[in-house]
Amino acid sequence: MKTEAEGSMSKCLACLTSCTPLWRNSPLGFKTLCNACGIRFKKRMRGGLPR
Repeated sequence: MKTEAEGSMSKCLACLTSCTPLWRNSPLGFKTLCNACGIRFKKRMRGGLPR
């Protein structure tokens, strides 16, 4: 499991985790969300999950 993104320690902007298999993009920048939060964000943008 990856713990680093682009060579520096990163934290998810939504849940603050630093351990994720994949970093995802958010409106705030490149690779700022962990995999789980990135998936939830995309579903909300499509109207798939209630807020």
